[in-house]
Amino acid sequence: MIQNFPRFELADRDYSVLSTKEQNTFLKLILSALVYSTALDSSGSDALEMFEDYQWLPRPGADPDLFTRMIDTGNNWTMNREQLDQFMDMVSATGDTHLYFWIRKALLILKK
Repeated sequence: MIQNFPRFELADRDYSVLSTKEQNTFLKLILSALVYSTALDSSGSDALEMFEDYQWLPRPGADPDLFTRMIDTGNNWTMNREQLDQFMDMVSATGDTHLYFWIRKALLILKK
C-alpha cells in the first residue's frame, strides 16, 4: 500500500482540468503506484516464464550477437533477473513486448 505519496491528493482531481505540470505529476503518481507495487516482481517472473512466446526485436544500436545470445538464454530457461533487465535494455518497443518491458521503462524514468 502506498501512503503519504507527495501530491497524492492530485489523484482525486479531474485530470482534464489540471495544468500541464500537474498532469505530469499526476501521471508520475500513477506510474509510481504501479511500478513500486508487486507488479514489477510478478511481471518479471512472468516475463521469464513466457519468454519464448515473444518475438523480441532488438532496438537500434543493440549488439546483435549479444541480443541473439540473450534470446537463446531466455528460451533455454536459464536467464536470471539481472540478465532479463540487461535484455530489456536491448529490446525494441516496435516488436513484441511484455508488460515487464513497460514497467521497467517507467521505473527507469521515475528514477531520473
